[in-house]
Amino acid sequence: MTKPEPAAPTDALGHAWSEPVRDIPERGLERDREATIEEKARLAAALDLVSIDTLRVRYRIRPSAGGRYLLRGRLEATIGQTCVVSLATLTNTIAQDLDVSFWPAADITPPSEGAVDLEDESEPEPIEDGLLPIGRIVFETFAAAIDPFPRAPDAKLDWKTPEDGAAAPSPFAALARLKK
Repeated sequence: MTKPEPAAPTDALGHAWSEPVRDIPERGLERDREATIEEKARLAAALDLVSIDTLRVRYRIRPSAGGRYLLRGRLEATIGQTCVVSLATLTNTIAQDLDVSFWPAADITPPSEGAVDLEDESEPEPIEDGLLPIGRIVFETFAAAIDPFPRAPDAKLDWKTPEDGAAAPSPFAALARLKK
């Protein structure tokens, strides 16, 4: 049986967490948004999490020159994950700042050939069909902040090493015994 494809980020948040460019006033726009039960369930399934207990995003969008926008805010979440050692469920918290600039797609030049400076300012995000794709940004920020190898503080791995420098038994030795 094959594992189903994870839901695309737009399935979980998509346009519900996007802002139409035409609706952002000159003084800016502030939002405080908590994911719905359905959104949290879709995200948890897409990201292979036990649960998402809370997912809240607070942000402010300010217009800037040339049809560009700046989003600043904070993403906070409480998630349930499986400990990689004990397989017990544990709770982790996520807190990530958001600092993203959105530009009209025509203003974004592709990077020139060669090395990319990772210390340089982040690349602007394109405005997609007149919308600031905040749902995608939230999804990507959230997914990147999840600990890929969660471990409970008290989890112990009972790993035994060969004593006195003795060689570890070869996995092929077990196969050889089966062959006899």
